[in-house]
Amino acid sequence: MVLLALVGASAPARAQDAAAFEEGAAAAEALVRRGDWDASREAWLELLRAHAGADYARPRIPEIRESLRRAAFWTTHKRPRAKELVSGRLSAYDRSSGKVRISYEPDGLQDFEKVANFWLHPLRFRKTYTVEVTGPPKLLEGQTIFVAMGLDNGYAIQLGDNEEGRYIYTKHVLSRIKGRRTKTVDTKDPKERKKDAKPRDSTVEVTVSKKSIRVKYDGRSILSASNEDGELGRFGFADAKKLTGIEVRGSAEIAWIEDLVDASVEAERKAFDRRYEDPPELAAWAVAEPRKRRTTDVREIASKLPLPDKFTPDQLKNVETVMALIKSGKTGRALATLDVFDADALPEASQVFLQMMAHIGASAHAAALERAEALAGLSDPSPELRRITALLRIREERYADAIRDLESMLDQDPGDVDLEVELATVLMLEGRFDDARARIDGALVRSPGDPDLVSLRAQVAKAGQGPAWKKTFDEVGERTEVRSDISARMTRILARHSEETLAYLHETFGPMPHPEQRIKVYVFSGESGYTAYIDGVADDSPENTAGLYSARLKQILVANQPDRAQLTSVLRHELVHAYMDRLMGGSPTWFGEGTAEYFAAARREDRSWKEGAPVASHLLVFRRLGRKKLTVEQLVTMDHESFMLNSTYTYPMSWAFVDFLRNSTPRNAAIFDALWSSLKEQGDPETASRAVFEGVDMMKLDRAFWASVKEKL
Repeated sequence: MVLLALVGASAPARAQDAAAFEEGAAAAEALVRRGDWDASREAWLELLRAHAGADYARPRIPEIRESLRRAAFWTTHKRPRAKELVSGRLSAYDRSSGKVRISYEPDGLQDFEKVANFWLHPLRFRKTYTVEVTGPPKLLEGQTIFVAMGLDNGYAIQLGDNEEGRYIYTKHVLSRIKGRRTKTVDTKDPKERKKDAKPRDSTVEVTVSKKSIRVKYDGRSILSASNEDGELGRFGFADAKKLTGIEVRGSAEIAWIEDLVDASVEAERKAFDRRYEDPPELAAWAVAEPRKRRTTDVREIASKLPLPDKFTPDQLKNVETVMALIKSGKTGRALATLDVFDADALPEASQVFLQMMAHIGASAHAAALERAEALAGLSDPSPELRRITALLRIREERYADAIRDLESMLDQDPGDVDLEVELATVLMLEGRFDDARARIDGALVRSPGDPDLVSLRAQVAKAGQGPAWKKTFDEVGERTEVRSDISARMTRILARHSEETLAYLHETFGPMPHPEQRIKVYVFSGESGYTAYIDGVADDSPENTAGLYSARLKQILVANQPDRAQLTSVLRHELVHAYMDRLMGGSPTWFGEGTAEYFAAARREDRSWKEGAPVASHLLVFRRLGRKKLTVEQLVTMDHESFMLNSTYTYPMSWAFVDFLRNSTPRNAAIFDALWSSLKEQGDPETASRAVFEGVDMMKLDRAFWASVKEKL
């Protein structure tokens, strides 16, 4: 194809060229969405050749580069076959129905996990299944088969033997496991076997349904019991290596197998990325080495601010005293010192300035912002102070105010790339991806090598393109767009569940603003793909191992879980975060996580939702670690970092406290409602929480709360 003559082209010609480029890009993107990787790669390369070096194409280069990388991978790699990844022989596997059949020999047990003193298989079941074991009767004797294993419960089948001529024989025993207790529920004397009979293997079949546990020995029924919890769970053995053969068949959750496939894909992708080189067509947009990354640390920027006044020697000594306290981290003493100063000790503007610096040093962003705004009213704010004010507004999630600040500063200094980066970031946090992309695109023309701009542009592309799956299944509903690489059936199930959850939240707390902007939900078949995708968009929190809501990308990202109940629980948790973000922006960490955990535990029964369901894993934490490790007052005043550092305890306690507020007394329910309303109206978590709990007898509330936890245990 003949290249267009771009240099010296007239404005109308350039506009026509730019329009042609956008048309070609849209066509290539359509091929990407269809998963037609060969065709999409050729379309992108042809487009790059036709518009080589064009400035109007430069903003698109980060996402085109990523699309070409994806296409290059999927045109040279196939999805691994599941049977090649399990250590046993996978003779049947249906991704849609979950029907599976796997057999094992003693030297191929790598799939099993050693848990305590027994071997547990990672597969979890959702319908009736059968575990079949074979082996010589003498070796089967004493062998224990575990089935329906849940969090801290299940069943154990201990096999016996009765050989002719033996003085002692052992019974077959079926036991119920609950926590640390084991209770016998059925026993059976083994059938006597001939001592001199020809040696042969015996076969034991254990069939588990939601109603019962049934055991057969060489085709003869020997043990049975009701399945008390309806748990299907996992299976395992005391010593699997003593068995001649193992086979399991039934309808299982496919998460374990799909996670193996996903991990294999990601391992291949990493190896591919290490040797991958961009096609030469991208060289036309090569840039010089980018400059170092900028800082957005408020403390660092504030440390370079000049004081707003001139001072007498005594006043300067007071300034030095306060600044020394702030630098040594004694911000409380610094603020107390400033409180006793009068106008002679320090001018008002400098007092407010130092108060702002102390609050910044203590990471009290709301108080620092209040002082920064007061300082702007006392003296003409410098560009640095205006920037700090904008950054503090971002920290406090006052995005609309921050956008106005940054746009105003850019009107005065349109070439400030730092401000462009901050503005684009806030626009993304507000979900205004088109506006963010326009800002980034314009700035990239002026500063094509800026690393933050390139990174933000890649994130905007990620928000639009989604994960690099070979095949994607989509379901678009009234409030959500659900995409997954698991299966069409699972995507439909999760989409329906997402819509039902948001409809319930809508009914309970009111509709989300901007209903036309559907919440995007990506559900990954395995943890490896999920982990690779969240790189650069996730904070360092415990929930990243299962799911997260990215406020920047406005996306819910969930890794497939071992069973469907766990998967839907994680999905509900993140849907609550997305809903609260749309409705109120920020919230105290305990309130956001506790509310998300509370509604994640809700159950839909008979076409209605039931709140207040117990969460076994959280109650187990209280049983193991004990109660009253924190007071309610400590929980509700805890900052985000401390909450996450103590997440093993703070997540269960937050769930239990929200449950207590909503379901104990009308007065406590009013506390929850007041905090929800205050956050929705004010959007300032610290101020709202302080106002709601002001006047509440926290010691009395603490005693009542822990009494309610004790009743649940």
